[in-house]
Amino acid sequence: MKILALNKSFIPIRLSTVYSVIGKFYCNAVEGFFIEGDSFIPKSWDEWLELSKKDIWPENTQFINSVTQRVAIPKVIRYLNYDKIPKVTLRLSRKSLYERDNYICYICGKKFSESKLSIDHVIPASRGGRSTWENMSTCCKQCNWNKGDKLLSELNIRPKGKMPFKPVLSNAQKLRASVTNYQKEWKLFGF
Repeated sequence: MKILALNKSFIPIRLSTVYSVIGKFYCNAVEGFFIEGDSFIPKSWDEWLELSKKDIWPENTQFINSVTQRVAIPKVIRYLNYDKIPKVTLRLSRKSLYERDNYICYICGKKFSESKLSIDHVIPASRGGRSTWENMSTCCKQCNWNKGDKLLSELNIRPKGKMPFKPVLSNAQKLRASVTNYQKEWKLFGF
């Protein structure tokens, strides 16, 4: 089970494991949120232990059991002294390029299936063009073959699709994309 971790400004920053959170919770580096309906109440470790003893938890709540007690696992925690937002980078790959360009050839402007697409270097690699977001674009195999190692300006071709760009992805978008078991309680925190 993953726990949504917020920075001290309530911005989602990561999905954490139960075991990485419990130690921080015990040391009061984080607080847990008791969520009831559309409201949430921050709780310290001691308050959380007391709350865990009560029979007020929803049916889907998971617990950690020790020899002397059981502790409810929070679905959301907040770091009390961490206010940064992690930098997000999207890995450059064939699939991520196709998704950025929505499977549309930048030369002819038509949409194709993945099997009929290739990657084109706007400035060809043979002319010193680098493999970067800004120099690579989705291209159908026919257009790419016709272009070869020339520049579009040399062929008097005006692209009908979007020119390449580096995509901007927020930390929250990346977190959402990585979630396999979404918790409805996370909606309260814009996730």
